[in-house]
Amino acid sequence: MKHTIADIPVFRPGFDEEVIEALRKVFKSGWLGSGPKSIEFEKTFAAYTGAEYAVALTSGTAALHLSCLALGFGPGDEVLVPAFTFASTAHAPTYCGADVVFVDIEPETLTMDPADLEAKITSKSRAVIPVHYGGQPCRMDEIWSIAEAHNLDVIEDAAHACGGSYHGVRVGGLEKSKATCFSFNALKNLSTGDGGMVTTNCPEIASAIKKLRWMGIDKDTFERRSKAAENGGSQDNLGKYQWFYEIHDLGFKYLMNDISASIGLTQLSKLESSISRRRKMAAIYQQKMDSLSWLKVPKERTGTKSAWHLFPVRTSYRDALRKHLQNLGIASSVHYYPLHLQPFYRNKAGEINLKVTEKVAQEILTIPFHPNLDDSEVERVICAVLDFRSK
Repeated sequence: MKHTIADIPVFRPGFDEEVIEALRKVFKSGWLGSGPKSIEFEKTFAAYTGAEYAVALTSGTAALHLSCLALGFGPGDEVLVPAFTFASTAHAPTYCGADVVFVDIEPETLTMDPADLEAKITSKSRAVIPVHYGGQPCRMDEIWSIAEAHNLDVIEDAAHACGGSYHGVRVGGLEKSKATCFSFNALKNLSTGDGGMVTTNCPEIASAIKKLRWMGIDKDTFERRSKAAENGGSQDNLGKYQWFYEIHDLGFKYLMNDISASIGLTQLSKLESSISRRRKMAAIYQQKMDSLSWLKVPKERTGTKSAWHLFPVRTSYRDALRKHLQNLGIASSVHYYPLHLQPFYRNKAGEINLKVTEKVAQEILTIPFHPNLDDSEVERVICAVLDFRSK
């Protein structure tokens, strides 16, 4: 039977009645902007990751951008990033005027190759942004060691890695990185519809990002209202704190609102059970597909726990497999086409040796993988893959 529209999508957002009830409470409260729920989400997320500070934002891109700004990246600086990632990883330092230098990946985990990282460092190198691709944490010990030896800042791109851990510490709470950036868009492990978060153990970075996320204004609207109440609500104080503020920096409108934060709090309470389901599905996929000579399945590195955001398989028959799945009503996708081959970066990057990245890009295919897949759908995906080369 040939399907024209995929009835098993790669991703399927999951929002239940508890989320709807949380939204109902926010709407009834009369406070929809950044306020008490945003503050609660930040505190709860910081506690979950083990970080000292968490700052809620409108997207993972905003998280990366403001982290780069807070650390002072600018013209003349080079920031090392993998080419095998979403555009935001490279765009963020580019927004600041810095130049990106693309680093190759390891063939097993598809995360940054520390050896190639060290080979690409120059006197202009300022920072490195490793990406926990698919939810698999990078070789952070080696990356930190290289960064320390060359005086580089480390910002973790954890857009895929919410719920993952490295040597027993949750991603987001790793002390040797200056900041860790999360994405909460509609398809991520923890979704707020769209949103992001920066975690850090550095109070100066947290403070800088808080100012930059609200147009460079020294106090946000909810803070001015709260301070009015703290001062007894006299007419003079109430008037001043309702409207008066000062702008100290050229900032942005990257504040998360309480609508998104209320969704985030609900989804965070379910994250561990969601990750557990992802791990179970990954184990089933691995068990059923690992023996296939023509297909390579992802596996965890020793000492880490992947967040299992993606299940990317690799095969030299990628395009044919994708068409086969599509004909059976099963969606698939490619994460990612390398950034150094994209028109915007191709001219900037020049001649560059990223052999593993380019080989992987020709083979990679993301198959359906999300906690809302039921067992029958998982089995259907497996049967479709097994059937591909059996004829």
